[in-house]
Amino acid sequence: MDACPWASTFEKKTRAALGDAQGGSFSDGGSNPPASTRKQLAYLRLAVFLFIVKNVIKIRISDGSIEVLKHFDKGLGSIFKHGDSYYVVKGGSKIYKFNETTDPVLIASGLPSAITGLYVDDNLICFVSNGGYGFYIYDMDTEKYVKKFDLNYPKFLYRISF
Repeated sequence: MDACPWASTFEKKTRAALGDAQGGSFSDGGSNPPASTRKQLAYLRLAVFLFIVKNVIKIRISDGSIEVLKHFDKGLGSIFKHGDSYYVVKGGSKIYKFNETTDPVLIASGLPSAITGLYVDDNLICFVSNGGYGFYIYDMDTEKYVKKFDLNYPKFLYRISF
């Protein structure tokens, strides 16, 4: 049994997606990816490992470089990039903001627990919470949040732009 079954599933799905992108199978016609794809898979596995150990990382697949942007002392949750800033959930109900040259700053706390997804739009942070069973909007100017919709166990939050 895998020590981390979801990481194994992640790799299988990644292999399948990379194979599909190359016409359903890898260039040798079999299930073994070419060296460049194996290298990409190795970087993805490293990214998963670094995420588990509480780092926010930047990976450039084009040259294989990996950079640790920030290290946190506790586990991280959802992350969202808006402009040059990163917003990350830490401890399930706190949101921190940072960029590549600044340290993380707490910008929202006391939020409903188990935030599973967020996005930022100007001065608003929209997020979903399992503990609060809903979709919320947090106003960074007033430092208040409001529940907009009830949701049963939300897992992710995506923003689709038209």
